[in-house]
Amino acid sequence: MNKLYILITICLSYFINAQLSMQEQNAKIMKQENSLYSELMMESQQIDLKKINKIVLNSINRDSLTKPNLVFIIEPLDPAPLDYLDVMEQVSSRIKNPYFNQAIFWNKKNIKFLTRKLKKNLIPYKSKNGFFTFGYFTKENKRLIKINDEGYIKNHILEQKEGKIMTIKDNTILEEKIMYFPYGSQSLLLKQNGDYTNFDRIRIGFENHFNKIIVFEISYNYNPRKERFVYQYINNKWKRKTEL
Repeated sequence: MNKLYILITICLSYFINAQLSMQEQNAKIMKQENSLYSELMMESQQIDLKKINKIVLNSINRDSLTKPNLVFIIEPLDPAPLDYLDVMEQVSSRIKNPYFNQAIFWNKKNIKFLTRKLKKNLIPYKSKNGFFTFGYFTKENKRLIKINDEGYIKNHILEQKEGKIMTIKDNTILEEKIMYFPYGSQSLLLKQNGDYTNFDRIRIGFENHFNKIIVFEISYNYNPRKERFVYQYINNKWKRKTEL
């Protein structure tokens, strides 16, 4: 009995020490992430994001977009472990790109600019609970963005119109309502039939780095080849660099 008691005590002690060690390690990582996040956000106060917005918009290759509609992809700002009791509390320190990311870039002003420039309907394609859906921000996503900039939600609530997407698979037609941003008074009926679609897809990924550096990559229609751009803010101007 004594040997069993000692064995149980040793195992319990090992388990408790392992848990404490993991907590200490997580606390250390969180502290480092908070520090990195704070430094990046401080740098962001010294740069002109309006100018980099224009650079990104003008870097989109119109020749790669041949169809009448454009779907733009918005991925999660920061995938968090499922065991977090309140994911929102962790977001500010765990976002990889806190001040310039997909949610910040795809705002009302930029979307309107692209609908006019490209003469296309624009349709958000966003991630929710691990699945992509057509539409825009849910209440949960708004809370995520609000952590970055309270003014964003107030000033850039996006108004969308209602359209449809028709998917044909195995001789079965499925129609769903979707939300979109129209070019002029154009109505919308997206079509998917095997390899045929009447829309292009675009993904723009962002990276925020120290020394006032922003990297963005543009890909079209899931092409693995990406156009990569590196810009650094020097003397109040964004200057392109050959590489990071």
